Amino acid sequence: MNRKEYVMQPKLRMDAYYFGFSATGVREIDEILSAVACAGKAYHHTERWNDADEGEWSYAELIQHAATRAAARVAELEKALRDVAEAKMPGLARYIARTTLEASERGGGE
Repeated sequence: MNRKEYVMQPKLRMDAYYFGFSATGVREIDEILSAVACAGKAYHHTERWNDADEGEWSYAELIQHAATRAAARVAELEKALRDVAEAKMPGLARYIARTTLEASERGGGE
């Protein structure tokens, strides 16, 4: 089993060496926590999280991959919510658009 398969397996690892996480129940968020836990279990120092054998993902890459997947899922759900709101409740759609823009500006997003 390669590192990515290990980190992203159906039952996610949530315990590291000196710390652990509780599952949130949201798979995409739990994959981020699992990637951090696996990195923490493998290496006591974050400076080694970029280390990887040839053809293998580093733990830093796995953490980024999990975060990117989670962000894509949030964007997908946001779009679906906006589409429903626009069809059923235009005022809610404007509110979602405004709060999304404000959050994006605060976070430096697009």
